[in-house]
Amino acid sequence: MGNNKHDSIQAAWEAFQNQPWGKHVDLATFTKIIDEGATPLDVRTQQEFDAGHIPGAIHIDVSSYDFGYYVDKLDKTKPYAVYCFSGSRSLTAVSRMKYVGFDKVAGLEGGVSVWDGPIEQGIPSEDAQ
Repeated sequence: MGNNKHDSIQAAWEAFQNQPWGKHVDLATFTKIIDEGATPLDVRTQQEFDAGHIPGAIHIDVSSYDFGYYVDKLDKTKPYAVYCFSGSRSLTAVSRMKYVGFDKVAGLEGGVSVWDGPIEQGIPSEDAQ
């Protein structure tokens, strides 16, 4: 009987490891979840965002005092692909978002520094923060 419990725990752990949500993921997985409809969320500073960001990204600076206010305005049922420059700030953002009820949120391991897709520059779109 103890073996079945161990097998059940092992199966649950493997299922968790095989899903991208709630943790940092590699570039291929991050790209895939964006391709499948996740909204890119850039949590760097405004200057970093303006210098270049993933196309379609919205911007909310995780280090700003009003991060929670703007995150609370996002739809918690939609998926978000969170990134910063190196992965540190996005890990913080993913944790905070999971804590307030976002189910489908994943961060890019290594941050935008490993991104090999297109980059937009300039002022954010109207719906970005």
